[in-house]
Amino acid sequence: MDFQPARNVDEWNTLINSDSQDLIRSMDDWNSFKNTRGDVLAGLDEETIETFTEELIFNNGSLAGARYDILEDKLTHNQFKTLFEYFGFDIDQIFKEVDWQDYYCEGTGSCKLRSGYICTSSC
Repeated sequence: MDFQPARNVDEWNTLINSDSQDLIRSMDDWNSFKNTRGDVLAGLDEETIETFTEELIFNNGSLAGARYDILEDKLTHNQFKTLFEYFGFDIDQIFKEVDWQDYYCEGTGSCKLRSGYICTSSC
């Protein structure tokens, strides 16, 4: 990984404006990641991966929203953490700093309360 996952919003903003090649910024990046980083997704069935993929939202070159609840009991904590690090943030730190957890990216600039989702400042 050619970047340090963000621990707060300032680091997130710096990261998404960087030229990092390893950051998952789009659906194309995600599809490439799925094909090359099977170790992070080990233990997930195709249906779960497909559902997770369908719920991903990208905006302005970074993750805007994702559904995480379908992964929680299927990945180890380390796999879960590593997966979201490739989207650019350290879940153990950033959720302590910002209120992204349990919000859904409903549209540009509109995060709505919804359990099991993440809505970032890129929404």
